[in-house]
Formats: sequence, C-alpha cells, structure tokens
Amino acid sequence: MPTISEARLAGHYEVAFDNQICMHEVVLSANRQKHESGVRALDISKRLMDFGLHPPTNYFPLIVPEALMIEPTETESKQTLDVFIDAMIQIAKNRLTTRK
Repeated sequence: MPTISEARLAGHYEVAFDNQICMHEVVLSANRQKHESGVRALDISKRLMDFGLHPPTNYFPLIVPEALMIEPTETESKQTLDVFIDAMIQIAKNRLTTRK
C-alpha cells in the first residue's frame, strides 16, 4: 500500500519499490530527471536545502539508480510533509539545478 507521499510523488519521480508494504519511508529514483535534463539526485537534494528543507538520503539503497530515500520522523506533521512534497513536485516540474 503506497504512502500518501508516494502517491503524490509517483507522477513526478520513479517509485523504486512499487506495490510493496511500506512503513514510513519511500525510495524514489531521479533517473528520469537525469536522463531527461541532467538533473541528478544530488541536485534535487541541494535544491531542497535552498527551500530550507532537510534533504533525503542520496544514492542509497545502492541498487536504485539516483536514489532518494525519504524517511520522515514520526513527529513530522502532515503540514510539514505537504511542504516537502510540494517542494519535490516543484523541483520536478521546473527541472531546477544548483550545479556550479
């Protein structure tokens, strides 16, 4: 059963482990972004920091190319999660990079 965050992000990022039971984390792949526009998982994490948000774990698990592992703590509010998801969607739509 997908989490709410997984369901909202699925149209914008590849979901690494679709249709599996999930406790609280979701693993996405930025492989689509990398191939379409050169934006890598690290670029997305840096952009999230520009929004003042804590970035996900990058490149883990190793079997997922351009992995973004999102593991919110149990104390995160739905409002905080929605802000994070909205930022992820905006990044995907804008294909923004912070490469220098």
